[in-house]
Amino acid sequence: MAGAGEVARDLVLVTGDRVTLNPTGAVGIEPGEGRDGINFATYRDPDGHVHVVPSDAEDLLARGELDRNLFDVTTLAEYGYDSRGGGTPLIVTYARIGDSPAARGRFAKGGARLTRELPSVRGAAVESSPGTAAKLWNEITTEVATGAGRRKLRAEIGRVWLDRRLDLHLESSVPQVGAPTAWAAGYDGTGAKIAVLDSGIDATHPDLAGKVVAARNFTSEADARDLLGHGTHVASIAAGTGAASDGTRRGVAPGAALLNGKVCTAAASNNCPESAIIAGMQWAAQQGADVVNLSLGGLDTVGVDPMEQAVNTLTAQYGTLFVVSAGNRGPGEMTVETPSTADAALSVGAVGDDDFLPYFTARGPRIGDTAIKPDLTAPGVSITAAASSTAPSTPPGEFYVANEGTSMAAPHVAGAAAILAQRNPEWTGTQLKSALLGSAQPHDPTPVIEQGAGRLDIARGYDQRLLADPPSLSLGRQQHPHHDDPVLDRTVTYTNTGTSAITLNLELTTRDPNGSAAPAGMFSLGASSVTVPAGGSAAVRFTADTALNGPEGHYGGTITATAADGVRVVTPYAVDRAVAGGEVTFRHLNSVGEPTSERSTILFSLDGGEDYFLGTESEPITRYIRAGTYLLQSWITDSADFESRQTMLVDPSVRIDGDQTITLDARRGRPVDVDITDDPNEGTVSVELGYWWRDNAGNMRSYSNLLDGGRPLAFGQVDPEQRTPGLTSFLNITLAVPGPGGDFVNSPRSYHLVRRFEQYVPTGFTQTHSTASLARVDARLGESTPNTRGNKTSYPSFGEQRWAGQFAIQFDLPFTHTEYYSAAAGLRWFSTFGDHHPATRTSTISLQGAPRAYRAGTIVTEGWNEPVLGPSYSALLLPSDGVHRTGDTIHLDPTLIGDGSGHSGWSNATPRYTLRRNGTVIADSTDGPWPDVTVPATRSTFLLEGRVEPMAPAELSTLVTAVWTFRSGTASESTPVRLPLWTVSFRPALDDSNVARAGTAFRLPATLAAQPGSTPGSVRKVTVQYSTDDGRSWRNATVTGSGNTRTVAVRHPNTSGFVSLRATVTDSANNSVKQTVIRAYRIAP
Repeated sequence: MAGAGEVARDLVLVTGDRVTLNPTGAVGIEPGEGRDGINFATYRDPDGHVHVVPSDAEDLLARGELDRNLFDVTTLAEYGYDSRGGGTPLIVTYARIGDSPAARGRFAKGGARLTRELPSVRGAAVESSPGTAAKLWNEITTEVATGAGRRKLRAEIGRVWLDRRLDLHLESSVPQVGAPTAWAAGYDGTGAKIAVLDSGIDATHPDLAGKVVAARNFTSEADARDLLGHGTHVASIAAGTGAASDGTRRGVAPGAALLNGKVCTAAASNNCPESAIIAGMQWAAQQGADVVNLSLGGLDTVGVDPMEQAVNTLTAQYGTLFVVSAGNRGPGEMTVETPSTADAALSVGAVGDDDFLPYFTARGPRIGDTAIKPDLTAPGVSITAAASSTAPSTPPGEFYVANEGTSMAAPHVAGAAAILAQRNPEWTGTQLKSALLGSAQPHDPTPVIEQGAGRLDIARGYDQRLLADPPSLSLGRQQHPHHDDPVLDRTVTYTNTGTSAITLNLELTTRDPNGSAAPAGMFSLGASSVTVPAGGSAAVRFTADTALNGPEGHYGGTITATAADGVRVVTPYAVDRAVAGGEVTFRHLNSVGEPTSERSTILFSLDGGEDYFLGTESEPITRYIRAGTYLLQSWITDSADFESRQTMLVDPSVRIDGDQTITLDARRGRPVDVDITDDPNEGTVSVELGYWWRDNAGNMRSYSNLLDGGRPLAFGQVDPEQRTPGLTSFLNITLAVPGPGGDFVNSPRSYHLVRRFEQYVPTGFTQTHSTASLARVDARLGESTPNTRGNKTSYPSFGEQRWAGQFAIQFDLPFTHTEYYSAAAGLRWFSTFGDHHPATRTSTISLQGAPRAYRAGTIVTEGWNEPVLGPSYSALLLPSDGVHRTGDTIHLDPTLIGDGSGHSGWSNATPRYTLRRNGTVIADSTDGPWPDVTVPATRSTFLLEGRVEPMAPAELSTLVTAVWTFRSGTASESTPVRLPLWTVSFRPALDDSNVARAGTAFRLPATLAAQPGSTPGSVRKVTVQYSTDDGRSWRNATVTGSGNTRTVAVRHPNTSGFVSLRATVTDSANNSVKQTVIRAYRIAP
């Protein structure tokens, strides 16, 4: 799915550019103020996420100075960082110590608000509004003199990150890790402090009563209570007393004290702001926590992100141990999540009671450098622990609940660390981590990169007197070819904290990528035994020679040091003997054959592997590229002048299998020229060249470049005769007649032209059209809020492929605009509309229509944003849209805002909904639509209530409510079954400002419709009431007609004001709706 939910989402990028993300993945783009001439690249990654990258951000991304998540519009929508949410929160790090005052000055001049200082990452959390994003962009970046549209960060700014919203990672387990042995020896964590940074703790639970010694709330919720239940569950695994179970369900360290740092809200997902987590880390370390448990995380990226930096900094500064769950994104490799991927963190994966990894637990190695992560494992399957009494999901009187995930594994290790801290109060977090890894129990045949040192073993670890430094050996990646790989030479130092010398026998085990023994001599130790003096240290040499022949991939094993009295230390190691690749040199020539650094080149893996984004480093560029087949595309600009030619070159299939040179010559491109023969005044708004393909891993990928039409453009395929099965490309061109101001605002006519190409990318394109060869649409664009500007966008749809982009044409509302469209077999057009205030860039409504086919030579009239704005399901795009049932799961996506023409959408406010079954509430949320609710299989009566109150400056439909009643029982597990929810759409005849005359009898056409694809009964009863005092009193309206088409008669008073409408429909199957729209339309004399 391209976006969060199934309606268009209006987003503002960090650059100030407005993006409308549609459910299909199509995007509408309105460049920010002063950003004319900026081009936009749009691509879909293997996870289905849509990215929109302005051309002036590409260099910053290539240098790693901007977080790529800032342009992942799917993620922005999922986090709620849209125009309703008020802007995009950032984490900005400073370039140097002492840059904070200068950076804060930049934030202030850019209209941004500093929400919290984050000294552990040498930065701050910053938030800008949609109206000031472009201003902030110009404050934190500056132009590069040598390149048009290229920018760099200001001297005082280090990096700019998205303030992500991370997810929480959801009796035999405590004995499994050996905790009772430590208890019997007198060690239960007494005197140690465990900070739980989570959704809060229910301090009233019997297992946790009196244990919370400090609490701090870092969220937007009112206090540190646990309204979700996750934090309470985690806290009791680490340190619960088991009081509610007569001690049966004790945590690992029942004597430890707890610090409650609430960093996550009760939302279902994306509920842990990154800046809140970092602030919680700082607080916990300052409070003297020995151990900090973080049962949360998010996707890791190459390099050190702000959370990883905070873990590393605070560990070094305070000696705190951060125990972090590895994540639940398994079973693929490199799925381990941040911040568990920090060097200093103790990353914890999950195992079942048989020590095997469950499918969900994240695996290593760490992305980028292939370091060993997770560090060890602990029980995380079917863990029963405390339930929060303040979480709505907890049944009354229940004290315990079972959950699973790496969230449950981490607190087992946090509790173990507290026991070690009690036993060794002088130890730092680094020493605690070493002891826990060294005492772990490896599980054969699980690879080291999946389990680290092995499963937690407190029975051995609580009395561990021997520490290894480093506790694990990550040897990195040895690049292909391997005949000249350097020998990797490392040292493991054993430290004896006991009072007598220890002689250790050393044993080396290793496995190749296939699980077999590594070639003899590839890994070796410098000695077979070593004696470590009391209170002293001894070193052992370890070498890896990957030049020896063997399979390519990840090798891993353990160094096991064992003493006669049973003392044992395990040190895992791993190295990546990389698959084939080569040093590839890319040379770029402009359209006159000169070398140029004014270019941007991307290699998309056709094998499901890594993509490579090459910025504008010095020409030529040389990079190591892994062997495989790639789709290569490059933008080459003739010079730094905005008026110079741009050329896009594509090679749909490039094979990399060793060192080579690739030359990209812009002279291969040919111009694009499209004209309307009978409208000589038209100009080019935008040209988009895009393509989609399915890679060899089965992922559907897409890429397009949306270009400002005001500069010379050329396209070309490196080999024009090459044909590539599975590749489809397209040209999407928008022409328009300029408006009164000379630009395309208030354009009277626009032309939307598209051409599709199978198995190749065009080399140049020339075409002429007449208006008679196109379909004509006369679009009325209504004004629901005074002084707003509307954006109308239209996207071509080729079957299921609807991923095109579009620059939005803007209109001062109300406005009537004539549009012409390409018409062809299989081609449909998908249109959207949105409005916003030009000064604040805040929107009040976004609407979308269903894809529509047009015939050449026809004239169609369409109305957009015309009252009455209320519930509508007529523009559902996907089978998963709307309210439907699959098996015993009801998916809630109630659409409370649509216009009188049936276009569905959303307002600038968050809707609230409540679902009841047989009178009992089973779901209630203020976080918007789109949850899945599990219900009993038996056929039952459901009541779904929806409510939304659009915020000022909206003047129409200021309150919309609907109460649907329907019957439903178990349904197909494979095909969503839409439920019979009725709506009533009113389409009154109003003037251009949506006003009807006061003091008259007035008739409103009304259309009754159930969700498309549902099976309602026949309409049995319809009633309509109207109000002229915002719903304080109601009058019955006269309803005439039959079936699904009715006419409603009302009487307007002879004064200015608003008319509100309330309607009910009941069908023969007892499905019904009662919907209310306050201020449905205006009246005036």
